[in-house]
Amino acid sequence: MTEIAPVHGQTWFERDLPVLMAVVALQEESNGQALLPCEIADRTGLDESHVMKAIRNLEKKFLLTYKRRRADGSVEFVLVQDVTADGLIAAGMWPSGEAIVERLIAALEAAIDEEPKDSPKSNKLKAVLSSIQDLGVSITGSIIAQGVMRTAGMG
Repeated sequence: MTEIAPVHGQTWFERDLPVLMAVVALQEESNGQALLPCEIADRTGLDESHVMKAIRNLEKKFLLTYKRRRADGSVEFVLVQDVTADGLIAAGMWPSGEAIVERLIAALEAAIDEEPKDSPKSNKLKAVLSSIQDLGVSITGSIIAQGVMRTAGMG
């Protein structure tokens, strides 16, 4: 009998990402109201226990939650309060830093093409483009993403 190897990321695609996407959609529809796991389960069609497992995986990095605890320390209930910047990026609602840099590079290249060759403005644009390319998309993306998050009050 041949054993089937698990698919890397299967939990992400089958449970966690659908829960994240449902939270984003429900928050948009409700103007940011906190959500109960049962509401998320209704949206995803997943069992509430699976939604709770996804919330545990997603909290802190992708979701902000509130847990009310009983006197013995066990969790009485959970509310999903918000989606983090990383959660919005993972859900495709915000661009990643790298995507912003790729768009910036394309805009710089277009601006360079519109300017007369070797004009002062063209040379400055080329210098900016060269600096971004020297740093690399990943590093520049991280810098831009941090700036965006600070501006949005999330960093």
